[in-house]
Amino acid sequence: MFEHEKYINLRTFKKNLSTVDTPIWCVTLAEDSNNFYAFTNRLSGKVKRIKNNRATQVCSCDFKGKPIGNWVKATAVLSEEHQICLDVIKACKRKYGWQMHLLEFASTVFNRKKNRLIIQMRLQN
Repeated sequence: MFEHEKYINLRTFKKNLSTVDTPIWCVTLAEDSNNFYAFTNRLSGKVKRIKNNRATQVCSCDFKGKPIGNWVKATAVLSEEHQICLDVIKACKRKYGWQMHLLEFASTVFNRKKNRLIIQMRLQN
């Protein structure tokens, strides 16, 4: 459903159920179009919100996060599994090209790779 979108908006919920929308890159790892993956810093606010409430919503958006599609319910799962992280980064390099390579360079220079976490978003039917 979102495999060809450059950006998607990830809507997470605070404890008081107010929402926070965050534009992110996402990739698929298999033919299953109901699962999407993104990477983030484990110290980010979205990780904290997902730990408290795995219910999320996603939609297509522009690079600023302006929705350009309908919101779809999803469940977010956090993963630290090394192989999944490698697969997601490899898929991001294929999909986002020089932008992802530049981000990888900066992550290496500033020693941020150690804080990576994978978000798996499972779309609900």
